[in-house]
Amino acid sequence: MVELLLLRHGIAEERCPERVDGERALTAVGRSRTRAVAGRLVQLGLGCDQLVTSPLVRARQTAEIAVVAGLVAEGSPSLSLRVDAALAPGGDPLPLVAEFQRAASAHTRLQRLALVGHEPDLGALAAQLIGARPRYFGSSEPCMFHAPSGARSRMRVPIMCR
Repeated sequence: MVELLLLRHGIAEERCPERVDGERALTAVGRSRTRAVAGRLVQLGLGCDQLVTSPLVRARQTAEIAVVAGLVAEGSPSLSLRVDAALAPGGDPLPLVAEFQRAASAHTRLQRLALVGHEPDLGALAAQLIGARPRYFGSSEPCMFHAPSGARSRMRVPIMCR
């Protein structure tokens, strides 16, 4: 069975009209908290076989900090992080999970995937994987569970690939 870690990017710079949203970087506090969370995940033995991130700056920085902290397991077939547009806001990360599940079926060493992305997409993915319907709270954006910046979720779910 595949384990999935969902990591929302760390605290980022405020939105402003002069800056493209995708270029917002982590703040100093965001970097510090991300290091702490990644370090704790490593201490708990939650190293990943593969880490995939959104292409947005704040998510890439979060993923890079996680790699430096050792979140990608030693001896993993993928010691570098992968950037995928499916994790950008509004993307569909479910095919990434299915792809990892197929690869894990062929290689018994692959067990844990980490995805670094954004809300409400990570919450919607979690809801979809557990068979829940995303709830809507005063907007058109789905949110089953709200993940604060830098939060992580871990779930162990059977995933059927077609």
